[in-house]
Amino acid sequence: FAVPSAMNSILFFVGWCAGWVCFVGAARRGGTRRYTARSPGDSSRRDPVSVVVPCRNEEGNVPALLGSLQWSLQSADQVIVVDDNSIDATSRVAEECGATVIHVGLLPDGWAGKPYACWLGARHGTHETIIFIDADVRVGPNAINDIVNVLDEYPTAVVRVMPWHRTGTLVGRLGQMFTVV
Repeated sequence: FAVPSAMNSILFFVGWCAGWVCFVGAARRGGTRRYTARSPGDSSRRDPVSVVVPCRNEEGNVPALLGSLQWSLQSADQVIVVDDNSIDATSRVAEECGATVIHVGLLPDGWAGKPYACWLGARHGTHETIIFIDADVRVGPNAINDIVNVLDEYPTAVVRVMPWHRTGTLVGRLGQMFTVV
């Protein structure tokens, strides 16, 4: 365990404070736009999307994610699970849940696992809109529609969704402060 230098500690503290100042300032100015989710079961039609799920050893998470996605997906949507050299049953479980599975295989020089998995998934996507979701996420019944609504309003945007974190311990709740900052 190395002790950080005084300069690194100062930079961390300044960055941490700046993060809080920006967060509070944006909230006061209304800089964070909130969209009202539709009621569950809203059957409005939208253009199809490709959902890419990069996975490594996620056999325990894939069924829950894909199960939660089923309420957001429409018949023309595509779900691609990219198995990044898992040593568990991730691929088999994803196929059993109805996803298209792509295997990463050997990584090309200069690539790391998750970015390459995302790139492969995007290449196999057949729709203009590609949504990347981690396997440990669970989505609400209108999540995909709500993301597409934002993209319809801002067609050149890259949308990042800040998830609601469910934590079971006080330490977990306190740790969320760092996610926000």
